[in-house]
Amino acid sequence: MHALKTANNSVWEPKTIRQIEIFSDKKEKLVLESFRLPNGEEVDTIVSYVTPYVVVIPIIDKKRIMLRERYAMGVRSTVYSFISGFMEKNENIYDTAKRILLNKIGLKNKNLIYLTSIYENANTSRNPYHVFIADITSQDFENKRIIKYQINEKILDINTLLSDTILDKFKSSATIGIIPFVLNYYQNMRKITNYTLI
Repeated sequence: MHALKTANNSVWEPKTIRQIEIFSDKKEKLVLESFRLPNGEEVDTIVSYVTPYVVVIPIIDKKRIMLRERYAMGVRSTVYSFISGFMEKNENIYDTAKRILLNKIGLKNKNLIYLTSIYENANTSRNPYHVFIADITSQDFENKRIIKYQINEKILDINTLLSDTILDKFKSSATIGIIPFVLNYYQNMRKITNYTLI
């Protein structure tokens, strides 16, 4: 709830009296929050808290990019997406990126670099996507762990990302919105000599 201007032009900041979680799953939490108005009346409102999404994009030997390939029933065709997962309790976005890299790709933390944060739909969504690049080598990729969660990997030359045949396979607006950031990073990658882990 936002600050309100009262009748005498003073600014009233809402103060939460109580919070009761009424629903929670991996993607969203609904909380009943109670506020006290300037006249003393209590108001209840339901607030939705969306769990942040973390995307990890492996770039192999500074020239190839790893995507996830799957068959989408909705469009009845093969689609590509970036490898991602939801944050868990007591994690920051960097911890989540490390967990995704290990559990979904089978790689331990290798030059994991924060790239950007975007929203799935800037007008209607509050679902943030925090994006990381995993700068890895062919050797890292060959020695990766065997993991239970097996994804179908698609390895592409990074220069083909903007081709019509590849773009047509990205069905998510959030995924397409990440591509310019990836290409900008790729163009500057050879200038980067020191990686900073956040």
